[in-house]
Amino acid sequence: MTLTPPAPLDAVFRPAPAHGPLLRPGWPLTAMLIGYPLWWALGLGTLIVFALTVPMTIHLLRNRPIRVPKGFGLWLLFLVWVAVSITMIGRNPPQALPGTASDRLISVAFNVAGYTALTVFLL
Repeated sequence: MTLTPPAPLDAVFRPAPAHGPLLRPGWPLTAMLIGYPLWWALGLGTLIVFALTVPMTIHLLRNRPIRVPKGFGLWLLFLVWVAVSITMIGRNPPQALPGTASDRLISVAFNVAGYTALTVFLL
């Protein structure tokens, strides 16, 4: 039986890295929620979500492993369903206004970008 000395406190309790006030983890979410009246007044109420998704994605990729909540598989199943349904973009359903796939492409891309941004925000 051998006894090992306890680990030094530096190895157990790592001090938080020194960040500026805007560089703390989660700052994009705070900027979106607290600054929403400003974003709305500037006309960016909807688009700010896409802009803030970029730094949040970088933060997620740097801090691995990414932990997912219970039920995340259902969300992924929904995203697969959305991706499969895009194959029907060129179809014209009965009793609907006729259109082409290129007419619908912008709205579909906006919705897919929204689902992607929401996935990043929820993680």
